Amino acid sequence: MTTNLLKNNNKILVKKRKLDETRKQLKSEFFGLDEIIDELINVVSAWYIFPYIQEKPVVVNLWGLTGTGKTSLISRLVDLLGFTDKYYKFNIMNLTESPFVIQSVLEDIDDNLNGEPIIIALDEFQHARTINENNEEMEKAGIRTIWELLDTGKFNMSRSSLNLEELYESIRFYNRMLKIGIVVSKGKVIKNKELFIERCGHEEYRNAFFVKKSKDDDSVNFISDGVVQHIYETAREEFVHPFEIREKLNQLDGAGTIRFLEKVLRHGLSPRVIDSSKSIIFVMGNLDEAYLMGGNYTPDISADEFYEQSKKINITHIKNALKARFRNEQISRLGNTHLIYPAFNNAVFREIINKELEKLTNKLKERFKLNVVFDDTIRQLIYSEGVFPTQGARPVLATIQQIVGARLGKMAGEILLNNFSPDKIVFSYAEEHILINYFSKRKLIYSVKEKQMLNLEKLRQCKKDDLQAITAVHESGHAVLTAVLLKIIPETVISSTVDDMVSGFVFSKVGWNYISKKELLSRVAVYLGGFIAEKIVFGEDKTTFGSEQDIGKATSLLANALKTSGMGKHLARFDVKNIKANYSVFDINDEINTEVLEWLDSGKKLAEDTLQANKVLLLKMSDYLSDNRVIDKEKIKKMVLTYGSGITEDQLIENGDNLFYRRHLKDQLKGLVSKKADGKTQNHVFSLNKQGNKGV
Repeated sequence: MTTNLLKNNNKILVKKRKLDETRKQLKSEFFGLDEIIDELINVVSAWYIFPYIQEKPVVVNLWGLTGTGKTSLISRLVDLLGFTDKYYKFNIMNLTESPFVIQSVLEDIDDNLNGEPIIIALDEFQHARTINENNEEMEKAGIRTIWELLDTGKFNMSRSSLNLEELYESIRFYNRMLKIGIVVSKGKVIKNKELFIERCGHEEYRNAFFVKKSKDDDSVNFISDGVVQHIYETAREEFVHPFEIREKLNQLDGAGTIRFLEKVLRHGLSPRVIDSSKSIIFVMGNLDEAYLMGGNYTPDISADEFYEQSKKINITHIKNALKARFRNEQISRLGNTHLIYPAFNNAVFREIINKELEKLTNKLKERFKLNVVFDDTIRQLIYSEGVFPTQGARPVLATIQQIVGARLGKMAGEILLNNFSPDKIVFSYAEEHILINYFSKRKLIYSVKEKQMLNLEKLRQCKKDDLQAITAVHESGHAVLTAVLLKIIPETVISSTVDDMVSGFVFSKVGWNYISKKELLSRVAVYLGGFIAEKIVFGEDKTTFGSEQDIGKATSLLANALKTSGMGKHLARFDVKNIKANYSVFDINDEINTEVLEWLDSGKKLAEDTLQANKVLLLKMSDYLSDNRVIDKEKIKKMVLTYGSGITEDQLIENGDNLFYRRHLKDQLKGLVSKKADGKTQNHVFSLNKQGNKGV
């Protein structure tokens, strides 16, 4: 084995260098995916270098938000590795609509690459789901083969029933010819030729068996060319070309020919085995169940925030998300190699913009000898108008085309119309206009100014109207209670959004990954804080619609806590016939639902008392947000510490990983040891912040 390995040393080294070059090239073309590319090259390496030693396909899963480069990364990998002619890509949506799509591709594999190393991509795999939203089984015959492919790479494929029927009829016909006296030797009819030709020309047999005499001699083939083609289509893996079949037939007499045809028919009745065991299969898709931020299209939240959320997604989240769509045995066929794409952060979006503009600059220089420069104002405009953090690169690329690409023709046209030769052309943006300035020897020789339609920038402008004032008060209520009761400073508060369906919001990073009974009331108060803030500032009769979701979240949280999590008077699980009603107040006379209402009243009172005690903070923040659409974390923190009632900086929680439970566990143990030593009992006060018994 060592000797064989040494003999192949050069081939292995060449492939290893190819992989290293591919890794480097991919990193130069795809931004923000260095870790994904490293993982991808690592999992591809063994297959690429030693494909023939594997007994089943290598399955690699790529999951991410739309527009993050899953499909394009694999396509580029295929190109760089030289597998373009051995690459088979399926869009699962097409397969579910037409099960015959896969048949033609598999036949191509069978004809040309059966048992050879190939690359298969299964795109939009989320549409292959076999369990619907109601957890019911779904039958999708069109993609059944896909699951066999993922399992062993070997599967059976039925042969053409048309060819088999034609072959069966051929055997019957030729048997009849032999019985009426037709004699065959070496594939030719040597007796009763005219009778044979007459029967072959009969209306019943003309299409399949029509034969004619050769121009060169009087010989007549017993088996027609049409039947030879049916034989080839039925057993193509046994023959290189139909000529090979003709050569075989030219060695047979009548009885031998019938036996040969029957043998081909038996072969045709057995399934064709497609062998893709030496393949690598890329499964690609979007999993909304794992990427919960994927449904949030707002550009008002920083791309960095979505990036941080996406980095927390791990293989456990992916497998749990898959459970909502697939059966357990199907999930197991996907294996454990899951490459989890992060969302793009701000830096990646800016890198994409810079790279695309650089491509345009280079093309214009190479093809037209034009030196075109896009200044920072253009880059910022593209970012402001084109970045929707959860939608990846596509909106950005479309915005580049809209702002820059659509103007390149006009830019060149001005040069031709005015007959000048600029050595530099600068694109810039100012006051809702695109400026194209032409320079020669650093001197401005011509200028074009065009109005730029803005989609997002106008929506981001402060309206300074009643709606923004209401939203400012409402969101300030949530923010103040988040800071005072939960000791968390929100990341940002927005009082005017680009989304017509959402007036404003508070974006906070919860400091811990659990909810305790002690903080339950505080969270309810935070949910109700927007409604209560409106009541305090504007008066009860001036409160507005818009708190439906807040009230629903508060009610749902309490219903779940008291009915299923043991946080109420009774340690039991309370259910109703309709599971959806279990997270609402279903019957006001029911004891457990009455308890939910009591908690809601207590949360409402806590919110009102806290906001009244911090009314100056509430008004200061509301006033700021009525004039400015956004307030960031640092400004919020400064306001809270300046105007909040009795709030100090050391109370604020930045990291909630070790607030109480671990420390309390250790203290309990120390207390037991102390009690055993001196007989005294240790007392411990429950707390969820850094101040111990000064907790929320």
